[in-house]
Amino acid sequence: MASMAAKVAVTAKSASQADKGRSKAITGKERTHSEPGYGWALPDHPESIPSEHEKGGAGFQLQDDAAQGAEQATGSDTGATGQTNQQGGGQQPQQQTGGVPRAGKVTAVTLIDSPTGALSGFPSIANVPDLNKPGPFNDTKTGACQIVQQIRFDLTGIPNNEVDLLRTKDGVAGPVGQEQPRKGPDGPSDPTKLRQNSLIAVADTPGISRATSGFPLRYAMNFQLFAFDIVSHAIMAKATYKVNILKQSVGDTKPVNELVNFQSTIL
Repeated sequence: MASMAAKVAVTAKSASQADKGRSKAITGKERTHSEPGYGWALPDHPESIPSEHEKGGAGFQLQDDAAQGAEQATGSDTGATGQTNQQGGGQQPQQQTGGVPRAGKVTAVTLIDSPTGALSGFPSIANVPDLNKPGPFNDTKTGACQIVQQIRFDLTGIPNNEVDLLRTKDGVAGPVGQEQPRKGPDGPSDPTKLRQNSLIAVADTPGISRATSGFPLRYAMNFQLFAFDIVSHAIMAKATYKVNILKQSVGDTKPVNELVNFQSTIL
């Protein structure tokens, strides 16, 4: 991640935890013409993730993005190498250095991690929890343990089809004591994006998508999510958060399953 290229004109931060059951909104002030309009460079976004970042143990699958279920770690008795198949990746700029923003702005960033304030209109995706129903998801039959969440960017002065999103991840996942690093691009894929009127939103279901063995399983991942102007490539807002999941067994009814440390900055 490149260092700050200029002072951030508008800063808005909000911390949250998934079990608080409410949405969080962050609203920025107007930026004058004399203030700089960008603070970061967009990160690299290669088409595939090196296999060394996608190793796992037998009997479990780890999912970082709802529409990219092929990015999973699967295994056998001899170990495994995961695969990446990014579907419908949309706008994926390569190492942009930021640009001069146009008149459009992000006016608020909202984390929605419960049914309260949830957006509807996300499509149904096979083997993925309902993206329209945010909150912790735990299945004691399949071993799945994921957190469904939506992040909403309200816009002004720019059409929603001229704003796109880019997400990266950095963390570990796997059996406790044998966790493997998982770092790199994380979509989001087109099916998980929602554009309505003056907003763009994304839904995600990071965590354990299926598990029959390997317990206890841990999923600890830091995410960065960028909203950017696809014409100028200027970053308009950035959100960061962490997902913590710890499941002791297939039938664990009270796993650790939380989204914490949500913060955002509006430029």
